[in-house]
Amino acid sequence: MPPELLQALIQFRHPRKLVQAIPGGTQLPDGAIAALFGLSLEQFLAIEQNIKNSVHQAAKQLLEDADFAARVDALPFKAGQTIIGLGDSITDDSCSWLEILRVLLHIRRSDDQIEIVNAGISGDTTVHVLSRFATLIPLEPDWIITLIGTNDARSHGAHSKAPLVAETQRNLEILRSWMMAKTKATRVWLTPPRVIEAQLAVFPWFASAETMWYNANLEPIAEQVRSIPDLIVDIQDVLNENPDYFLPDGLHPSLAGQVEMVRAVVLRLTQ
Repeated sequence: MPPELLQALIQFRHPRKLVQAIPGGTQLPDGAIAALFGLSLEQFLAIEQNIKNSVHQAAKQLLEDADFAARVDALPFKAGQTIIGLGDSITDDSCSWLEILRVLLHIRRSDDQIEIVNAGISGDTTVHVLSRFATLIPLEPDWIITLIGTNDARSHGAHSKAPLVAETQRNLEILRSWMMAKTKATRVWLTPPRVIEAQLAVFPWFASAETMWYNANLEPIAEQVRSIPDLIVDIQDVLNENPDYFLPDGLHPSLAGQVEMVRAVVLRLTQ
């Protein structure tokens, strides 16, 4: 398997999360995960370290801006609080906005011991998030930052433009009501970003699977998120189909795109 494909798989697929979701599931050791990817332990750890280095470097570059660093210091997270990032592959990504936020807080506010839980799972829709939300309640989150809906807009079949999930707004309303009833968390929502359809249409993985995303299906979901009466970060306006902010698949934000996303989150929370 080409090295770039291996890194992408490791970046977006996290077997530990899937195993932990099984009743009686245990923590997978690094060696077991390496074997799942057909790698030696040394090869797997080297790829993971390369990903971590990229995230750390992105965070350091952000903090070179003194105003931004001051905003990280001013984020309204209190010492000892738990932040859950809930969503799909855009959050699950080992180079995601949430992982960059984790490093920003570690560099600037390590004494606060703020815990970040990455509860993104690649491929998830609002249905999936609803079905597993109960497993997050025992974590007693103080903040829940949610970016979900991209895969609700997913279409399957060469000639279909119908979104996979037709009841996104209802699901978001149920999810929010559950958050309010079962946690004391402050809620923050990110709109799902637009995609670059021309790149998606020719990307081999998606083309062979007859899978597609259309901005016409994503726009109503973003509008539904904007209507939620909580803190909103509009990622659609941040990434805005800029090719520099997307990976070649046209769907997932690049590291540069994720940097802009975390910048938007920090700016919104420190307004």
